[in-house]
Amino acid sequence: MANSPPKTDHDDVGTQLKVDSSQDQQDHDALELEFADDGEGPMVRAYGSQTAKFMLGDKVFLSAGRSREGPFLIEAFVDGNYRLCSEAGATAKNGELFSEGDLVLYNPFG
Repeated sequence: MANSPPKTDHDDVGTQLKVDSSQDQQDHDALELEFADDGEGPMVRAYGSQTAKFMLGDKVFLSAGRSREGPFLIEAFVDGNYRLCSEAGATAKNGELFSEGDLVLYNPFG
């Protein structure tokens, strides 16, 4: 018999989605598999849950009309709005929450 390396948990990595839960089938139906447009891979989220345009740590400008303030980092996503912080990690703007429409993603090339 040929010498083969011992089998590890990583040998059977595949594309199967498995939901283990003691909840009833209705709770299982409340989950959906979503593929991100940015190539980050699939994610599982609760059906009907809010999705965020920005991720924690994204660098953004606060846009007010034609002027921009910042850049800031996304500190938190709360009830569909964002709390900002400085690059040093201090909460910005007294912890005020801003909508996606108030924010513009930082572009280092433009």
